[in-house]
Amino acid sequence: MKFFRPAASLLQDQSFQWTWLSLVGPDARDFLHRLSTVQVKALGVGEGAPGCFLTPQGKLRASFQLWRSAAESFDFEFDAGREGSWKKEILSFIDQYTFSERMSVVEPGPDSGCLWLFPEASELAQLGIDETRAGHLVQLGTGLRVGVQRSSEFGRIWLTLWGTMASVDAYLKEHFPTASGLKAEEVNLWRILQLRPRVGFELVEGAAPLEIGMRNFIADQKGCYPGQEVIEKIISIGSPPRRLVRIETQGSAPQAGEPLLAQEGQTEIGVVTSVSCSRENQFQVLALVKKMFAKEGEKFRFSSSPEKTALIVQIAPYESSQL
Repeated sequence: MKFFRPAASLLQDQSFQWTWLSLVGPDARDFLHRLSTVQVKALGVGEGAPGCFLTPQGKLRASFQLWRSAAESFDFEFDAGREGSWKKEILSFIDQYTFSERMSVVEPGPDSGCLWLFPEASELAQLGIDETRAGHLVQLGTGLRVGVQRSSEFGRIWLTLWGTMASVDAYLKEHFPTASGLKAEEVNLWRILQLRPRVGFELVEGAAPLEIGMRNFIADQKGCYPGQEVIEKIISIGSPPRRLVRIETQGSAPQAGEPLLAQEGQTEIGVVTSVSCSRENQFQVLALVKKMFAKEGEKFRFSSSPEKTALIVQIAPYESSQL
């Protein structure tokens, strides 16, 4: 068993600022169904799905895992981002579209804590969890709220444990005393290998969800929500204008924000968004590139090392059939 403890401070850059909010009340279900990309009316109690809030232009306001924890209670689980930027966007969006709805936002208490667990297959079986439980809340211990997260984020099923700091730590100590901790850099590498966007890197103001591999955050044949027409138009024409790709490279590390150049000439074809070291002098890189260059095996150069040729090894899906 491996575990990872997200940062408690919203001022840290490298860790994941994992938090949650609840929207509670008789109108919460209808509000979220109308305004998010989730098929909220299809969620049963104890079920969850990834989703987002969009602008009318189809750009991201915020993204999250949405859980229906009770008949009239919905929980947002998400990376708050540096200084809580993503959390502020979620709260701002809810406030903007709230008029006379009977609902309220509930924030976690000051003693709340979170832990991510990454069990091996045998440990999942021991816990009574398999692939069919992904996207569900389960009960593992008194006072703990546990979300079974899908393997698409990190390449393996993982669990998010919520409760007081004391209850979370006690559960880990009692049931998995030999569990080893993970560093943020390791978890970040896993998500880059899965081409998953992250707040502050790919998930930035004005990002387009279909460009950055977030097709599974948008429910198929969903009714009206802000940005729906734009999203459906992009899907119908066959491809977003840019695509998120994964690149493997050796030597010096590229930097986030660095332009990518075509193999010949000085034409900019994209930009680096995330970098992680997979082994000594070898790096896994995420980048947004123009769709005409988004091909596995496509060669290009980094602007900081124009003499070095690199190539694309994987492209994030944008169609539901590719997921």
